[in-house]
Amino acid sequence: MLSFKKFTPVFMATAMLVSGCATTGSATDATTEMGIVKPLTDKPGDPVNGKKLVMARDKGNCIACHWLPEATFPGNAGPNLYEAIRNNERSVGWIRQKIVNPKVDNPDTLMFTFYDNTGKHNLRKDWRGKRVLEAQEVEDVIAFLLTLRK
Repeated sequence: MLSFKKFTPVFMATAMLVSGCATTGSATDATTEMGIVKPLTDKPGDPVNGKKLVMARDKGNCIACHWLPEATFPGNAGPNLYEAIRNNERSVGWIRQKIVNPKVDNPDTLMFTFYDNTGKHNLRKDWRGKRVLEAQEVEDVIAFLLTLRK
């Protein structure tokens, strides 16, 4: 007769993998359900520069898809960032993950990656293998987005 005790460790490991409790590695830090918890740089983000990046067509260009106050021609294809950040108690790690590579937790999203430079998720071929935002710029964008909570 087979003993359940013998199979418990295998069963538990399989259950954790299937349920998503395991973490997946990334180029920057371990990704968990809280996102990328560790900042990409040691320097705090600059919200003033972050706002410029969010509005800049050649960098973040978040307003192409997202609505934000003060945007001249905001998009409406993506969620309203002002409402999403202001009303949502998502962690900073979750916000960082959405900027670095939103495909990690939502493979079907239309949003492309801004920091993950594997070339697999960018929209245009000329961006493949390149980063749209550098590490400090990601932290700057996060710092700006967090000002929307106030």
